[in-house]
Amino acid sequence: MQKIEPVKRDEFGYGIHPAISMDNEHININSIPYFSGMRITATSFELDAPESLTEDYFDNDNYDISDWQPTPPANNAILIAVLDTEDGPYAWFATPEPQKFISATKTGRCANGSQLDHGTVRHALPAESYFWGCKSVALCGTKPGRRSVGFVSDKGKTTITCARCAAKLKKLGGEVVEADDA
Repeated sequence: MQKIEPVKRDEFGYGIHPAISMDNEHININSIPYFSGMRITATSFELDAPESLTEDYFDNDNYDISDWQPTPPANNAILIAVLDTEDGPYAWFATPEPQKFISATKTGRCANGSQLDHGTVRHALPAESYFWGCKSVALCGTKPGRRSVGFVSDKGKTTITCARCAAKLKKLGGEVVEADDA
């Protein structure tokens, strides 16, 4: 994931990240590829700023919000925009989301139907590419054999028992989630 620099605010406290285009009145920040893998959240000036600043802005038409320090939704959130909207100023933050993985075992050939429970090592597979019987490559690099049914996940099982997968998962900061089709 690329490093995203926080927005530089102007003398009045407003600013927008250079990757965000202001050509359109309605911006869909989530559609900008630069911020993929990020959760975009907004913080309202009216609810977040000190009362003296909000009174000054809404009652006295003083649009200088440079003293407002928007509260980030998480410690690793990055300020990407502070803009005035119809409902007053908002601050937008981008927060990196952990990559999601599924815990799954290799099944073997399943020639007689009794081989489904032979896998005991639980590997980490990228959640976005997982489906029952998939032939994806696990984090550790292992993949099902040529005649194998593929990887299968069991409902409720989110532990990773493969040491190499667990080490890579920890290094990536990923999270294990339950498979949708398990």
